[in-house]
Amino acid sequence: MEEIVTETGCDPALLSCVTTEEIQFALPFIAIALLGLFIWGLIRHERRKHAGLLPKRGSTASDDDIILHAGERHVFGPGNFDASRPYRVSSDPQHQARAMMPAKARRADDNKNKAP
Repeated sequence: MEEIVTETGCDPALLSCVTTEEIQFALPFIAIALLGLFIWGLIRHERRKHAGLLPKRGSTASDDDIILHAGERHVFGPGNFDASRPYRVSSDPQHQARAMMPAKARRADDNKNKAP
C-alpha cells in the first residue's frame, strides 16, 4: 500500500487529494449538465406524447359511454375559467374492469386473447 503524503495529508489511492477549490470549480458544470439532461428528457417526453408514441391510458371508446365533466369553475381573480375535465365512463362493467387493469396485465391479456 502506498504511503500517505504527509505534506498534503492525502492518499492518492482513495482520491482524497481533491481540494475544496476543485469541487467548487466543477459544481457549476455538473449543475449545467444535469439541467440540460433534465430539459432534454422533458422535451423528449412531450414530443413523444404529442406524436402518439406513449401508451394511452384507460380503455377504448364505445357507443354506450357517458361523458362526465368533473372539476370546478374558478371565478376568483382575473382568469375566470372552467377547470373541469371530461371523463368517459362506460356502462359495461367488463369494460370498466378492463380499464382498471395495470398496463402489463392488459398487454398479457391481449396477447393471450390473440393466440389461436
